[in-house]
Amino acid sequence: PIVVGDVVVSAVGVEDSPVDASDGFVRGFDVRTGALVWEFNPIPPERIHETGAANVWSTLSADIERGLVFLPTTSPSSDFYGGPRTFPVPYGTATVALDAATGEVVWHFQTVHHDIFDFDLPGHPLIATIRKDGQERDVAIQQTKAGYLFVFDVETGEPVWPIEERPVPQSDIPGEQTSPTQPFPTGPEPFTLTELTRDDLYGLTPIDRAWCRRRFDELRYEGEFTPQSVEGTLHFPGHSGGGNWGGAAFDPVTNQVIIKSLTIATVHQLIPNPGGELTPMPEADGTVPGSSFRSGIGDPMPGTPYYSARENFMSPLGVPCTPPPWGTLTAIDMDSGEIQWQIPWGKVRRYGITFPSFLEWGTSIIGGPITTAGGLVFMAGSMDKRMRALDIRTGEEVWSARLPYAGMAVPMSYMANGKQYVVIAAGGNRRTFTKEGDALVAFALPDD
Repeated sequence: PIVVGDVVVSAVGVEDSPVDASDGFVRGFDVRTGALVWEFNPIPPERIHETGAANVWSTLSADIERGLVFLPTTSPSSDFYGGPRTFPVPYGTATVALDAATGEVVWHFQTVHHDIFDFDLPGHPLIATIRKDGQERDVAIQQTKAGYLFVFDVETGEPVWPIEERPVPQSDIPGEQTSPTQPFPTGPEPFTLTELTRDDLYGLTPIDRAWCRRRFDELRYEGEFTPQSVEGTLHFPGHSGGGNWGGAAFDPVTNQVIIKSLTIATVHQLIPNPGGELTPMPEADGTVPGSSFRSGIGDPMPGTPYYSARENFMSPLGVPCTPPPWGTLTAIDMDSGEIQWQIPWGKVRRYGITFPSFLEWGTSIIGGPITTAGGLVFMAGSMDKRMRALDIRTGEEVWSARLPYAGMAVPMSYMANGKQYVVIAAGGNRRTFTKEGDALVAFALPDD
């Protein structure tokens, strides 16, 4: 929740695989009495029985002076098949600015039309002041799973950098109606690799690189926003990629956005399920659907004629087929839109096989950064169980410490008895192949 004036604004996470998923209500409550003041449903009122979700599972942000609260919403249900959604859901996968006192929409911008990619907006818009074309602008900066930053005027939603509608690949799935175009910001620079070629594919040995190339040739891939298929589609960045889980940070001294990224592709396949019921997946035969379902990544999609099977695009050795670094931390100058530095984040310990500890190829990341007035960036989130501090101007590491479990969270900083601390929840996460645990670890900053 977030408090804006006399209103506490709260959002909800919902299950988004079924067509009839719960709606993603956002509600405002009186801060003193707890009474409901308003509620906002991102689903059009005349369509509430035909789709759901479009909720906010990430965090909210606010412009306190203007009385605005900002919602980073998710895709309407189902995530990976939109056949029943023959109507627009303009507040789905969108940055939505509400009047915090009334819940009325002030402005919105949809970052993905007819989202069938699970490209939920994964972090709250950063509210900041930048200098663009010689003028100071108060802006909302929205990070995405696709590797782009959308930058809007905080009051009007007007794009600060132009946004182009570009043609994208179309679906061949019966009943699916993909959008003919998707929005692409012309700035700032993308903070991750956004497209793959066959020559980009990686392998520890010539054999597994050849396997990755052969698998690439078998999959449908036509660049960004390639839709799902029955044969199998490559998604890059995938639904777990880009700026997912943890958000970004803005430093008002350097006017930099600090953002992490995951650059591992995913393979998606729609498996026919004519009845649309919640039934077991077909018996595994070593193909994508069986292995995906066994690993807990594939989903039935009740109310649709398909299962959704998906897995990371890995070689037989369990190593990503995409080129390293697989996880990065990037600093973007928001006055110019240019990348100032980008570094691999963390050292891989194990992806299928054990890696030498000196290889700084970046790792799967869950978590995000914070910045301090002293010019530091703190972040954990890597597979090597370390918390690090960097010089914000150069990206140079100035300190690190090992945690009992990987810190898959965003650090917090606080003052107590005149001393500053940084604390992290270190619990690991199965999605990053790290041991799960239960620890809260705090570090004291030097007095000088």
